[in-house]
Amino acid sequence: MSVVSSTQIRLSALWAATIFCYLYCDYFALYLPGKVDSIVAGEIGPFSKITQPLMLAMGLLLLIPSLMVALSTMIPRAVLRPLTIVVSIFYTLMMTFLAIASSWWFYQMYAVVEALLTAGIGWLTWRWHDADKSTEKATL
Repeated sequence: MSVVSSTQIRLSALWAATIFCYLYCDYFALYLPGKVDSIVAGEIGPFSKITQPLMLAMGLLLLIPSLMVALSTMIPRAVLRPLTIVVSIFYTLMMTFLAIASSWWFYQMYAVVEALLTAGIGWLTWRWHDADKSTEKATL
């Protein structure tokens, strides 16, 4: 049985909450006027045409934080800490931009919450020191 720190459990929970927000926001976006019609027509947002590279990129945007849920409890701290800091900074900046760029209030709400969650992930990871390893006793 491997030892999983309470910090790792909190990181995993925060990543899971972030993913739920991404998914619910995308779901509610389907109710926007003309959204489903544009998807059926093969168009998506500002990108115009749905293409394989675009779908791959969009898939990666959800795949990475989804994997972080599991990776937060499975990979060594020495790898997890820098990876989490870089990923959380990227997603915080991306969601901050989307919060500013969007005109729909629900998009803005979700983007702000998502940015706060990923900023919290980065902050928690940044403050995660070696000394924590000896005091945290949570096990999986």
